[in-house]
Amino acid sequence: TGVASHVPEYKLTLAVSKKLQKELKARGYKVYMIRTKNNVNISNKKRAQLANKSGADIYIRIHADSSNSRAVTGASGLYPSKSKKLSSCLLKSYCKKTKIRNRGLVARDDLTGTNWSKIPVSLIEMGFLSNPSEDRKMQKSNFQTKMAKGIADGIDAYFK
Repeated sequence: TGVASHVPEYKLTLAVSKKLQKELKARGYKVYMIRTKNNVNISNKKRAQLANKSGADIYIRIHADSSNSRAVTGASGLYPSKSKKLSSCLLKSYCKKTKIRNRGLVARDDLTGTNWSKIPVSLIEMGFLSNPSEDRKMQKSNFQTKMAKGIADGIDAYFK
């Protein structure tokens, strides 16, 4: 919908995830990646089950949003009702670091990527690919690093 992204959403999210992995390891965290390459056919339910079995304390899902309107902007946090604190920490820190508009938190107990999780989980919608300005920003490697640092700051805040 809207304007096609320079890079498909799944490639963008993997690029940010790899930067986040590097940032978290530098901060002393152990990181378990569900997906480390783009050619992966794995259901959202299976991803949550893998996160459950990993021994991780939290499960972070990263996504880029889209809309029929090119004018929609901002980041949001989607979470099952048991994971509001995690999503709040992530979204607040992410928006502070990136200066992307905070669209707020949305409780969602109907998402297969989160409702199978037995550990705190959050889905961060990093911004809108359908918004040309936000899309261009998210395509830049240095901005992706800023995005990853914002998420990592949120993880730090959650564990304080």
